[in-house]
Amino acid sequence: MVINDFHLHSTLSHDSDTAPAAFARHASELGLSAIGFSEHKDFDPADPQRDYFDYDKTKTTIDKLRRDHPDLQILFGLEVDYRSWLEEEIAAFLKAHPFDYVIGSVHYIFEYKPLTVQLADQPQDKLYQNYFREVAACTKSGLFDVLGHADYVKRVAEERYGPYSLAEYHSILEEIVDAAISHGMALESNTKALRLGLLEPFPSYDLLKLYVEHGGKKISLASDAHKPEEMCYKFEEVWQRLEPLGLELWQPMAGNS
Repeated sequence: MVINDFHLHSTLSHDSDTAPAAFARHASELGLSAIGFSEHKDFDPADPQRDYFDYDKTKTTIDKLRRDHPDLQILFGLEVDYRSWLEEEIAAFLKAHPFDYVIGSVHYIFEYKPLTVQLADQPQDKLYQNYFREVAACTKSGLFDVLGHADYVKRVAEERYGPYSLAEYHSILEEIVDAAISHGMALESNTKALRLGLLEPFPSYDLLKLYVEHGGKKISLASDAHKPEEMCYKFEEVWQRLEPLGLELWQPMAGNS
C-alpha cells in the first residue's frame, strides 16, 4: 500500500537543506500520487527564524513544481509553530494567505526556549502538563486542519523519565482529542520519533486509541522529512498498528492555494 506524505520540509524552511524538486523527484520514484510541503512558519518575535518563511517564494516554487510534475499532486501546506499568546496574529496571517492545509504544532512551552532547557527547569509532571495545555489551546483554536506531533515533548522527556502514562494526563488529553474531533481536525502520526530512536511515533498509540474511543477517525501519516530518504519513513509498519483501530487516512483537499 502506497501512503502519501504531507509533512515535508525543504530549503523553504529554515532547518532543511533539501531543494523542493528533490522531494518531488523522490516522490515519483516511490510511486506516490501526492505530496505536501508544510514549511515552518514561526511567529514569536524572540525566534530568530520568525521571518524566514516567504509565502510568495514558496507559492511560486510549488507552482513550478506542479508544472514540472503533472502526474504528481503537489499541495501547498504550512506547519505553524503555535503560541497561544500569538493566536490573533496567527489567525490574521492564515486569513490573508491561502493554503491547501495547515498543521498546528507546539514546539515550545510558553516561550521561545528549547525543550532541552525547559526539561532541566521543570519536573516531569509540570513539563508534560504545561506542554499538553498548550497543545489543547492549539487544538481549541480551530485554526488548523491537522494537529502535529501531539506529544512532541517526549522527544526530550522520554530519555530521562521513560514513556509517560496516559492515565496521569487523561483529563487534558481528553480535552485535546475532543477539541480535535469538534473542529474536524486530523491527528498526525509522525514517524520522525522512530527515526530519533523513540519507542513510538508522535503521539503514542495509546493517545490515538483515546482519540478513536472518543469518536475520532482521521489520521495523517507524516514523516516530517527534511531529506528525501526520510519520506514515508516506516509508514507501512505504523499503518499496520493504526488501521485495526478503525482510523482512516486523511487526505487534504487541493485547490485552496
